[in-house]
Amino acid sequence: FGAAQLRLDWRYVGVGAGGAFMPSFDQFDSGTAVWPSAYVRAGSAESVHLRADMFPVSALSSQQVARLGLGYNAVARDRPSGFVGVAALGGGETSTGIAGELTVPLHDRFALRLQGHYSGGHGYPVAALAVGGRLLFGSGPHARSSAVLPAR
Repeated sequence: FGAAQLRLDWRYVGVGAGGAFMPSFDQFDSGTAVWPSAYVRAGSAESVHLRADMFPVSALSSQQVARLGLGYNAVARDRPSGFVGVAALGGGETSTGIAGELTVPLHDRFALRLQGHYSGGHGYPVAALAVGGRLLFGSGPHARSSAVLPAR
């Protein structure tokens, strides 16, 4: 599976859209599918904010259908960012669980990303942990999204 998403983050609002490519899984009937991916953020881009994702762009996308919770630091590339909240988890049948994500910068343009989720709703526990990375494009190591407006 794979996914791509374009996000626009302003100081107090963020939106994004894209697609998630999913290979054949039982919950998607038959064949491969491309599902829409979406991101919405309300609250400070550099602090705690409310965030909702549908098919979040992550190593766990094939299992996390949607999630809602609190995020931290949506735009500053030189500081850790994270998310914790509830998630609708797929995998044959949909159940509700918890999801988390932590991204820690290791170099000017590379960050380590840890993601996980847990649910007990399938009649047995479903847990996953993924380790991945984030490669940044654009200007300098301390650059913030050009769409973020300065405080007034």
